Amino acid sequence: MPSNFILLLILLCFWPNVSSHSMTSGKEELKDHFGVEDAQLDTVGDILIKLKKLAHQRIYGGREFGRDAVQDSMKPASISVEQPNVVKEVAPYLFEGDIFLSKKQAIGILKQISYMEKKKGRGRRSFHSDPDAKWLDSPIKYRFHESLDFYAVSSIIKGIRFWENVTCLSFENTHDVPAGEDYIEFFQGQGCYSMIGRNGGRQGISIGENCVKLGVIEHEIGHALGLWHEQSRPDALSFVKVQEDFILPSYISDFLQRDNDIDTLGLPYDLGSVMHYGSTAFSADQSSKTLVTRDPLYQSTIGQRETLSFYDIQTINRAYCKDDCAEHLNECLHGGYPHPSRCEECICPQGLGGTNCAENEPAKIFGYDHRAEILIWDLLHGIDGFVSLGSHDQTLKEEGRKGRYSSCVADTNCGGVLEVSSEWQIISSPGFPDPGYEPDQKCSWLIKASEGKRIEIRFVEDFSFLCTSTCVDYVEVKLSPDLKNTGFRSVEILEVQISLDLMYRLICCYDMPKESFVSEMHIAVIIFRSQLTNDVGFKAQLRQSKQFIYTYVY
Repeated sequence: MPSNFILLLILLCFWPNVSSHSMTSGKEELKDHFGVEDAQLDTVGDILIKLKKLAHQRIYGGREFGRDAVQDSMKPASISVEQPNVVKEVAPYLFEGDIFLSKKQAIGILKQISYMEKKKGRGRRSFHSDPDAKWLDSPIKYRFHESLDFYAVSSIIKGIRFWENVTCLSFENTHDVPAGEDYIEFFQGQGCYSMIGRNGGRQGISIGENCVKLGVIEHEIGHALGLWHEQSRPDALSFVKVQEDFILPSYISDFLQRDNDIDTLGLPYDLGSVMHYGSTAFSADQSSKTLVTRDPLYQSTIGQRETLSFYDIQTINRAYCKDDCAEHLNECLHGGYPHPSRCEECICPQGLGGTNCAENEPAKIFGYDHRAEILIWDLLHGIDGFVSLGSHDQTLKEEGRKGRYSSCVADTNCGGVLEVSSEWQIISSPGFPDPGYEPDQKCSWLIKASEGKRIEIRFVEDFSFLCTSTCVDYVEVKLSPDLKNTGFRSVEILEVQISLDLMYRLICCYDMPKESFVSEMHIAVIIFRSQLTNDVGFKAQLRQSKQFIYTYVY
């Protein structure tokens, strides 16, 4: 204990460009917004160092941990390129980059990891398995700290509303919470972080600078509801390979898999989960891949912070919601299921929509179409929520109110249901090739062939998207029978192999895939999404086929 505590102090002293005031600000921040005392913080910090030492020793043997830890503290670190770097002032108290553990959780993880280091083995156990960590009262109370600006508040409200819209959960904004009641306090802290599940009384969610992206907010709320990071699941290594040589040495412990405190609730691993690390998480040089997907087509899918995946949503619904819609189960197609609060509605996999998931997801042009609603947050009167005032063709002049646009239905040329034959048919992104697509567009196609046939897809003519390690502007292709899971967003496997890592080319970059892709059954889904830029986009040919082409190697 003493040696670990001294090391913790040394690490705090070595954070770059940190004054004596800011060196204590991380600890004070946690005390102010999580209702914890110095003793608990010291215990959690000490346990995290023990975890780091255990993992470091397993990889590096007798190599000095302290020197590696100090060197790592001077380098930027993040869990995804879509999420801001971990802020150094709070980093010594955070597990896996953005989780502030309770003392009970920290002790439990240390015991489990210590046991697993001695006895290698895992069960099939992304939700926190401790029943005491579930929120017992509905609605879940929350409040905003005065440190948040208007834009952050409106973004958090949007994230909360999304969780409410797709689950049975409800939230209530309250300014005064009676002593002893459980609630969440959103605040602008140093970075993006949260606790796992309900921990009793006040618990914070830090939405710091650059953390206001919707997927990041949904990610941190997900932690507070009980979600762990996806790659912490005990079955993770069947889907991703950890490249330990490229990880910052003192962060090896943030890639461990566990079973005792994680329950998958019978749902499959999801490489497209908003809770998944990115491919360069805690990379020593910020570019080398620390996580490589076993199926190389999914390499640029992991780490997305766009929004919740279908399985993220279903995990929370299974954990919290009563099964009151059993008689409606057969009405939702393609893996969809009845909304737990509105049984007549279906929650559909991404790319699918309609009353029973038999159609494509309605196209959206975010903040563009003339039918877009202006949604406002009334700060003067403290109303919890948005109010629709009409279309954006109208001028909003009400005193004390500010507006922004919501997503809306786009033109009918963007997506659709397409029945293919043996003749080639064409789909393309909006505006292809000139002037190209615009930011914030989404189109989905549900492609159908005859029973017993397959669908062949090939890209033609021109192809260009914003190039990022985690696809932000992309084409997503779902070829497997499980349309519920996220499709791949990277393509064209090259016949090159280095250290067992297959090379790949991103579907969100500039090189057009040369291969054809063939579905595993008579249905496929294609999703086009742009978030940040405008570019050429894609054009694809589709036809009915008997041939099966797409394969991958574990």
